[in-house]
Amino acid sequence: MTALDMITRVPGRDFGSVVMANVVPRFTVDLAQMRNAAGNVGQDNREVYQDWLGFRKGEIEQLSRKKMI
Repeated sequence: MTALDMITRVPGRDFGSVVMANVVPRFTVDLAQMRNAAGNVGQDNREVYQDWLGFRKGEIEQLSRKKMI
């Protein structure tokens, strides 16, 4: 988009596409790129609690009922 590609346009859920800062630093060998704009706040929480932190489904539900998560 710009001469140095510091700004890029990526698909966004709410607005079709979003203009945002590109990946920094960028290397000629490993061409990282933005695939999409951010999702909803908390959309990945269950995956993090279960897969990364090892919480069981019942624990997550209990903590959610207590409004701790």
